[in-house]
Amino acid sequence: MVDLLAGLAHGGSALDFGVGTGRVTLRLRSRGVRVEGIELSQPMAERLRAKQGAHEVPVTVGDKATTRVDGTFALVYLVANTIMNVRTQDEQVAVFVNAAAHL
Repeated sequence: MVDLLAGLAHGGSALDFGVGTGRVTLRLRSRGVRVEGIELSQPMAERLRAKQGAHEVPVTVGDKATTRVDGTFALVYLVANTIMNVRTQDEQVAVFVNAAAHL
């Protein structure tokens, strides 16, 4: 998964919608991709911030359907079942609209 994401970033920066504890993001960052994250859960963001290398990954606590971060990105991604945390179809569409606005 990390190899695929690194390739999709094409040397640009990436934004992780639902960064969680950084399981994927920290590995992507170690491959040289500049990554930022949006995370709804403050406790999850704190777990990420406690990990080695996390200081290189800015994290904004907020809802991936509506939270905006500064800048644009070559890649916006969410992995595994992250989209299933958004319960309605309208909210899921809002996530993808927000992702597109960050590209």
